[in-house]
Amino acid sequence: MRQLGMTFDVGLPDGAILGVAYRPAFWTRLQAGAGTNAISPGVRAGASLVPFGSGPSLTLEGGYYFEGDANSVIGKVAGSGYSSSRTGERIGYQFVNMHLGLDFGLKSATFFLHGGMTYLHTRLHDANDIFGGQTVGSDGSVTTYQFNQDLTLNALFPSFKLGIIVYIV
Repeated sequence: MRQLGMTFDVGLPDGAILGVAYRPAFWTRLQAGAGTNAISPGVRAGASLVPFGSGPSLTLEGGYYFEGDANSVIGKVAGSGYSSSRTGERIGYQFVNMHLGLDFGLKSATFFLHGGMTYLHTRLHDANDIFGGQTVGSDGSVTTYQFNQDLTLNALFPSFKLGIIVYIV
């Protein structure tokens, strides 16, 4: 039961991904695709185990988003008080998803809803532009905050995606 299909899904932190899916057996699926997170282009690849062919699934994926200028997206979320920063000009990240899900549909199409946890790794360039500065204590003392290198950020957080696979072969 080998099948090849086109896939489209949206989620967090995946963004919108268009790709291909290959199902070498009814219980396993390999996927790869490219897309956008509204900041920059990215790629993702992974594998899913669907023990019964449909129903519950387990998916493991890895992805990478190239650096892009996030200032316009941050400005829309933060509101009119936000001013562009050098840190926001170069935002990119790598991620790994581990999701449990439900996959259901006909032999020619599969709809899916996956959720779980994501590990994300990124570097914040020019961090002084956002986090650097000075504070004045109640005793008049001045404390200066300055970063001499890019900040590394690693995060583990809940994630999700929903999508469809249309099998063409």
